[in-house]
Amino acid sequence: MRSKRRRATAVIAAIALAAAAGCGGSDGGGGSDKPTGGRSSPDTSGALLTILSYGRAASAAEVCPLLSAAYAKKIGNGDAKKCATLGETVLCPCESTPLQTSSVSVEGNTASAKVIRPRTGATVNITLVREGSDWRIDRLDPPKAGS
Repeated sequence: MRSKRRRATAVIAAIALAAAAGCGGSDGGGGSDKPTGGRSSPDTSGALLTILSYGRAASAAEVCPLLSAAYAKKIGNGDAKKCATLGETVLCPCESTPLQTSSVSVEGNTASAKVIRPRTGATVNITLVREGSDWRIDRLDPPKAGS
């Protein structure tokens, strides 16, 4: 119960920080680039939730469901079902720690974010795509988040 409460607090804090920082981009309406007046759009919040879930993942098996179908297949060497076993070296270090998000940009069905792992100072650029109504990670750059 305590862990769920901490996660909820982290999600709310990240969304509030993104809104305060003026993160956002388009309103998701077909890629238009309307100003959001310093507020995050619902699209930004959805992308942030995926990023925060990535930061909280303790193993590749927890990261793989957050990946786009194409990226999971790539990580699994052509088989998305192998993502969890083959992904440890590409997707991890999987440490359940909050990430610092310094920027999030949403345009239509794609998003990008720059995040920092506070413990190591490693910077990771994350590209996301919308699959249905969910945001999924489509690329991590550098691929090994701890390097």
